[in-house]
Amino acid sequence: MTKATPTVRSLALMRERGYYSVDVTAYHHPKAAKWPRKRDLLGFCDILCLKPHDLTAVQTTTASNIAAHIDKYTNTPVAALVKLWLLADCRIELHGWRPDEDDLRLITAYLDDEGRVVWGEG
Repeated sequence: MTKATPTVRSLALMRERGYYSVDVTAYHHPKAAKWPRKRDLLGFCDILCLKPHDLTAVQTTTASNIAAHIDKYTNTPVAALVKLWLLADCRIELHGWRPDEDDLRLITAYLDDEGRVVWGEG
């Protein structure tokens, strides 16, 4: 039996959490010769989730790739878009799934009191 992909797992989780509109925003370039073959909305959003007073961007991956994603969102031009998204009072969640179990490592982004983007568990 094939295990569900991280995207399928995150879609199910966000629907269980009561988001009314949950849709995949990332798309693949099957004929792209080199990186990036996958394109995320704004460079950090695989899934866009909506419920009253809450717009959440979800990046879904395997647990082993969380550090690489945080590095991308901190040390590349995507960092400015991440901060802009948070300044608009929207949320970002990074879902890191372990491949052989339904265990989720949930990382959230928020702005600290000095306006810096901080990534933390939970």
